[in-house]
Amino acid sequence: MQRLFNRSHVTLAMTAYFCGVDKDNGIVSRSLSGSGSMADAEIWTTLKVLDWTKEFLASRGVENARREAEWLLCAATGLDRVGLYLNFEKPLDDVELAAYRAMVARRGRREPLQHILGTQEFCGLEFEVTPDVLIPRHDTETLVNAALAKMPDARSVLDIGTGS
Repeated sequence: MQRLFNRSHVTLAMTAYFCGVDKDNGIVSRSLSGSGSMADAEIWTTLKVLDWTKEFLASRGVENARREAEWLLCAATGLDRVGLYLNFEKPLDDVELAAYRAMVARRGRREPLQHILGTQEFCGLEFEVTPDVLIPRHDTETLVNAALAKMPDARSVLDIGTGS
């Protein structure tokens, strides 16, 4: 077991896929516990990986760490959030763990979640998001709804100067 980080006198120790944390890049290495054989590799279930990631992201100052851990795991596994809850005891395979580990490391470096996932919902539509565009915000959605309420008969709205 390796020491990952210490926050508020709580030391998290993990093995297997989440055994190492590089102070700049987040989770980086894979190792095995016990004798070092594959048979001794720790099994990472959906719930176990979510719990670990919540603590890791919270230690990095991510405000909604549990929810973001779920969204990242949804992207890595192809499940929706309900699917995660229905599969708490399901072990993740190597491909899912590798994809998830890379996304968690990026989020641990405080890269916006929307850039990692590549999308953001806005006014009921899913928009592609890259570092080249502004991330649609829910506050702006409230502003759009207020503007549309002022002109209920408008057939179209012109969006000028929003950056994307």
